[in-house]
Amino acid sequence: MGAVAAYMEYLREMARKIAYRGSFLKVIPGTRSMPSRYLDWDVSHSPDDRKRYLLGAEQDRQSKDGRALFLGIGLCIGQTQGKSRQMKVAAPLLIVPMNIESEDDDGKVLALDIHWKSIALNYDLITTIVEGADTVDEEDSMGQPNMLSPAAASAVNTLELRLDRAFQEPGHVQRISDQKFVEEIIDLLMAEVPAFRSKLFKAPGAYRKEDADRYERSDKLLWFNHRFAFMGNNPGELSAYEALNELCSIIPNEA
Repeated sequence: MGAVAAYMEYLREMARKIAYRGSFLKVIPGTRSMPSRYLDWDVSHSPDDRKRYLLGAEQDRQSKDGRALFLGIGLCIGQTQGKSRQMKVAAPLLIVPMNIESEDDDGKVLALDIHWKSIALNYDLITTIVEGADTVDEEDSMGQPNMLSPAAASAVNTLELRLDRAFQEPGHVQRISDQKFVEEIIDLLMAEVPAFRSKLFKAPGAYRKEDADRYERSDKLLWFNHRFAFMGNNPGELSAYEALNELCSIIPNEA
């Protein structure tokens, strides 16, 4: 890889880690005060239901500065021991930003634009599980893998390479949106990182929204291969990461 390409890759990785730090540990309704606009992605919804959901999400985005819509892939929910207290967690393992776009002049016909190339690991979740921190120190660690244990840092680097390489293959959207993909990721983390093996339990069956209160009281983190849409804080640096993502895709390696 040429010097320019290598430097751009470095900047892209730093932008990704900075953009996705903070605020992605509690995103399910009931675990945070601000509405999250939860929508089960794994069940079919009627066109009218999806329209109502998108209208509500767009109204939230417009009325609350700094809010955005995301797709969560893989769900960890329950409690884990922090440095000084039990912490509640209801967080996706992978995060994908989405935009709501209007397809007509009056804004009544809405569609989703899913930014698959901006998919990222939930660094807050990984840091919390591995280090047991009460909060992620944004100034010091920023959820960066090099602040984790060697095993966790190695696993995270491997997974990030896997995510990046997935976009070089035909049919990458189908591959990443396949539930087998996130299953492979959690299996690698549980195999390579002791904290994941000791703190996570693969729950039998599918996630049920009506049982969320029971899941949250679990003294272990329950893992569900579950996909869901939610409203979250819009990372201010996300646009920089997406711009660097695009630059890295067009800079030749021999530059």
